[in-house]
Amino acid sequence: REFDLNFGWYFVPRLAGTFGFKRVDQDFVFGSGAPVEFRYTMPIVGIVGSAPISDRLVLYGAGAWGPAVSTAINGNKQSGYSGSYSASEFGIAWIIARNFAMTLGYKYQIIQNKRESSNSTFAGLVLRDVTDGWALGGQVTF
Repeated sequence: REFDLNFGWYFVPRLAGTFGFKRVDQDFVFGSGAPVEFRYTMPIVGIVGSAPISDRLVLYGAGAWGPAVSTAINGNKQSGYSGSYSASEFGIAWIIARNFAMTLGYKYQIIQNKRESSNSTFAGLVLRDVTDGWALGGQVTF
């Protein structure tokens, strides 16, 4: 499960810088153990560019990066992790109205975290989660 909220500013036509917040919740089962929920929260910065194909269709590309903080929650136990988030997305946007567009693109993202706790067998463990696939979205410009 993911939630993104980003704001941007077009510093030249068709090229914007962005900043925002991202949260990712993931549930894992390691071996035959109990399920563990990881919650990643991160501020992110990025860049978005586009090139028109026609009056209503636009090719776009986006990239984002941010420092990530993760919490592994298993019952009442919590463990700290820190690391980074990076993503890229390329696709096509359909301009429905002057300030609204639907997007369909292919996204590739990496969340990489390192175990900070020194009192664990897994101290220093690097967790790298790579996700890719089709992304359907919407964009509001104001």
